[in-house]
Amino acid sequence: MPIHIANDTKQHHVVSYRLRGEDSKDLQGPFYLEIPSGRQIDVGHGWAPRQRQFFIEQIEQQGARDAAEAHAKMGKHLGLLYRDNGVIEEDEIKMGHDQVVDTQERRSAQQATRAAAGFDRAVNGATRGKRKAKETEVEVEQLNAPHERPKGDEVAFKIGFDSEGRAPLPSIA
Repeated sequence: MPIHIANDTKQHHVVSYRLRGEDSKDLQGPFYLEIPSGRQIDVGHGWAPRQRQFFIEQIEQQGARDAAEAHAKMGKHLGLLYRDNGVIEEDEIKMGHDQVVDTQERRSAQQATRAAAGFDRAVNGATRGKRKAKETEVEVEQLNAPHERPKGDEVAFKIGFDSEGRAPLPSIA
């Protein structure tokens, strides 16, 4: 039975892997799989169970997740789903894509918060222990391209830093 791998992102993925031969020290490869955006491929026809398990371990190291996990909150998900006992369903691919988008949005918010903290340190750097301002507030707002209509899910928040340079949680603008 083949192993199915689905790419639930909007980018092509190239997966590299090796296979073990009959001798567990004998490695074959490297081999490469190109998985187009939104597509599913199958590999592993005729592989031994040990080879299948070794392959799954390798793709998990590259960020692949079992398709059964798509029904629950996956946390950080980078965009590959696999199933070794059947085909990955369309709704699982869609749920996986939603998880990828969520991961990207969280990463974007973290980077914006770090940039705001860097701005605060640059503007209010400790000059003999004194800050230049009692408070600093940074506003982050996602802009759309001129030809795009607002979708209603644009990023917009403010983050403020107190006199000690500590930031409370970002507030939604």
